Amino acid sequence: MTGFVDDFLAEDNEAHHSQIEHGIYVSNSCDRPIVRRNLVHDNHGNGLHFNGDASLGGDGLIENALVEGNVIHGNGVGGGSGINMDGGVNGVIRNNLLYDNHASGVSLYRIDAGAGATGNLVVNSTIVSAADGRWCINIRDGSTGNTVRNNILYNLHAFRGAIAIDAASRPGFVSDYNSLMDRLSGDGDATVIGLAAWQGLGYDAHSFVATPAQHFLVPGGDFRLLATSPAVDAGTAAGAPAADLDGNPRPVGAAVDLGAYERQLLECGDGGVDPGEQCGEPGLGCADGCTTCVQCICAATPGTCGDGIVCGGEACEDDADCSGGRVCQGCQCVNPPACASGTALVKPRQTLRAAPARIKLRADAVIPEPWAGIDPPANGIRVVVDSPTGPGGFDATLPGGAAWTAGTRRWTYRDPLGAVAGITKAVVQDRRPRVSGLVRVVVKGRGESLALPDVVAARTTLVVGTPAECASVVWGGPAAPSPRCRGDAARIACK
Repeated sequence: MTGFVDDFLAEDNEAHHSQIEHGIYVSNSCDRPIVRRNLVHDNHGNGLHFNGDASLGGDGLIENALVEGNVIHGNGVGGGSGINMDGGVNGVIRNNLLYDNHASGVSLYRIDAGAGATGNLVVNSTIVSAADGRWCINIRDGSTGNTVRNNILYNLHAFRGAIAIDAASRPGFVSDYNSLMDRLSGDGDATVIGLAAWQGLGYDAHSFVATPAQHFLVPGGDFRLLATSPAVDAGTAAGAPAADLDGNPRPVGAAVDLGAYERQLLECGDGGVDPGEQCGEPGLGCADGCTTCVQCICAATPGTCGDGIVCGGEACEDDADCSGGRVCQGCQCVNPPACASGTALVKPRQTLRAAPARIKLRADAVIPEPWAGIDPPANGIRVVVDSPTGPGGFDATLPGGAAWTAGTRRWTYRDPLGAVAGITKAVVQDRRPRVSGLVRVVVKGRGESLALPDVVAARTTLVVGTPAECASVVWGGPAAPSPRCRGDAARIACK
């Protein structure tokens, strides 16, 4: 994060897994920032955030930014955009690849900047938004005079689409030579119209509708263009960069290609080896098991879990591929589970607060009879709240002993000092008269601070007897079906 820094350069970095905020954050009044060739992924908020923030002084504008050659994916589960421009003026956004971002793609707008995001050029970028995302390009709040040209824009969302612009931002707006989908909005997302109606507003006369399958070597894995893609030679030279995202020359062929990549090969399969061909001709082949030959290019594959080769978005194929005590599940390295019984918690709910710390948890579990170790005064219980993929949470073993008192089918643990993870009270109820094997656990606690697990990937486990007498739940994120968690790094509520 920077503030009031002119001529800032962020180049060739990887910025990922910010738990609360953004990947790269250029803030407050500044001129001529350059954000180039960065890999920015899996951040809770924006991938790249440019925020003029007039309330902190200066003119509240970020002027003449150059944002180019970045690969931005998996951001925005907490809101935000792949590229967010609050008060960005006369910037150039080019040759960027944005995919699987969970909010907007590129947003030009004003919240607390000195003015709207005006006079910007978005050119030769590829934006494929996730199914839970917003618009590929979002322009609002009097952000006038912007240009959108030579882009590939596609949205996996059920009803949102390529471009949404509000009425206050339409003066001076130019959009043309783009690959779109048949969903656009000229009133800021209030209504959705097709390309023909959009063209009736004066936009995208030379644009067309196409799908990722028509464009890309491997949709979702390799966004370089097929030789048959309608994006090939479909662009205009106006404002187009002289090289593409890979550094290859542009244009090749009759005209500029749309999107971040310029198609380089013209004669694949003719028996001769042309410059840039990698496979598919005599003597050429893909040595990397994570690629496949598509039109003489070794295209990256998304990966197939279980094939023994770690590719694409996979982190592992077996436990030996993981470090730090993690184990391999679903080809991702995760923290080892505290329960392997497969028993799911029933009607779980929990609330956690970071500072001052608060813990409140309640859940039922059906533990098959006969019970072997469910005797809290003798054996205690274990309560684990963590994340399969990241830090945060707690692992508390409440030991047997004098802190427990017994009632009729009920055991109560009290420790006013909260010596174990701040837990001050726990109640275990034997509810077998209602349902065979049913046990209920209620846990409460408090303390100074608690690092919360990721709201998108949290897990709760109760071990009430032997290690096998346990149950757990993996919570979904805010957009998932129940059981799910909502909140942030300060407080999460799950049910």
